[in-house]
Formats: sequence, C-alpha cells, structure tokens
Amino acid sequence: MNLEAVDKLDPQKRISPPNRELIAQGVGNIAAGLIGGLPVTSVIVRSSVNINAGGKTKLATIVHGLLLLLCVTLLPTWLNQIPLSCLAAVLIVTGLKLASPKLFKQMWREGQQFPAIS
Repeated sequence: MNLEAVDKLDPQKRISPPNRELIAQGVGNIAAGLIGGLPVTSVIVRSSVNINAGGKTKLATIVHGLLLLLCVTLLPTWLNQIPLSCLAAVLIVTGLKLASPKLFKQMWREGQQFPAIS
C-alpha cells in the first residue's frame, strides 16, 4: 500500500515495481536480523518528506539512508536528547500535509456505501 501511495504522490507519475520493493525489504530484514537489528519497512511519511524536499531520483533515497546511518552511528547521544514529543510533532505535521479535507470526504462517502456488519 505504501508503494502505491508513493507512486500517487510522485509528480512525475512513475510506477515502481512491487517485486523489487519486496525483495529489497526481504534482504534488508535478513541483514538486520543477522546483526541484531530491527526489521525495516517502507514508510509513507518518510517517502513524502523526500518528495516534498525535491528528491527526484534514487540517489535522494540513498543519501537519506546514508544521513540516517551517519547520524545514528556518530550522534547517538545528541539524538537521545531530542524529546519524543518533538519527533511526534514532526510526524503529525507531515501526516496532516498528506491528509486533505477532500480525502476525508471521499473516504466518508466510500464508507457509507457498505452496510455495517453486525
């Protein structure tokens, strides 16, 4: 679902191959498990921030990943001093930019088409 959502956000309207995404996530999860890390997944918020920041190529994603890796390895003490409420606020603002009133109206109409299951 995240892949489809990111494809819809793409200003160039490119279509990403889903099999490549699944293979990359599988390899990433295996590698993370082998070194004691956490599983990875595609995240719509991170992708939308990358698109809104002007990222247009695969290089933008690679640079994003490298910056995250550098920050986690070189700045862990400083990162731990960032209040979780600030990180939550960044996610909320980004999520609100993704959700429009038009989208809520459309979801409401589509939800009204199906009878409630008792």
